[in-house]
Amino acid sequence: SVYSLSIAARLTLDMHSLNNEGSEGNQLQTRMVDIVAADGRLYSVNAISGDMLKHIQAEHFHHVAQGRQDLPLCSACRVFDANRISADPEYQSQIEGRRDSEAIDLMLQRCALDDVEGILLTAGRSTPRKSTAEFGWVVGVPINETGQEQTTTGSYFHVKYASERAQAGTATVKSESERAANLGQIPFHRPASSGIYAFINHYEVSRIGYNDISHRYAVDEAQRLVRYKA
Repeated sequence: SVYSLSIAARLTLDMHSLNNEGSEGNQLQTRMVDIVAADGRLYSVNAISGDMLKHIQAEHFHHVAQGRQDLPLCSACRVFDANRISADPEYQSQIEGRRDSEAIDLMLQRCALDDVEGILLTAGRSTPRKSTAEFGWVVGVPINETGQEQTTTGSYFHVKYASERAQAGTATVKSESERAANLGQIPFHRPASSGIYAFINHYEVSRIGYNDISHRYAVDEAQRLVRYKA
């Protein structure tokens, strides 16, 4: 009876380091975006991409499905292969020479994870299966109703200890650069963010088990309910 489900919330996240962009020298950089707050001013705030949250949600679904007979998984998804059903040789042999709608039907019946999370079938074709779970950017809310800052990112000093791996008396001969790489302490800075974050998530429940090409369901209602609850 549920057609779709959306969740809009504010999250409190403390000392997280999700979705960093990369590094410059010994400085690890977090992802920042520019937004306009309720006061009409422009702010630069920490943000987490929806892809990061989508991956976390898919991993939780995988944990739920493991060991259950009522939630089928293809051989690739059983080991959480990033290629999913495209890395399942048995499935690839079954869809060879078949139409796209038939390939989607077999995918929906064979794997609950690919059904819910979506997949692009690429072996000899380019057939997309749109995900039923969608996440927007998780964006830090810069100020509260009284104008006080409530999301911030700090940079914290760390030292990575690197011990000398070569032992006295061994026959190993190392160059000066190799010895230098294994000696001393390596300082670097890494970010951590804390604050209130805006979160939105949408599930197209009605599309679970639904073939968007043939416009019909490939799995029965009981199986669709099991996947929805998972």
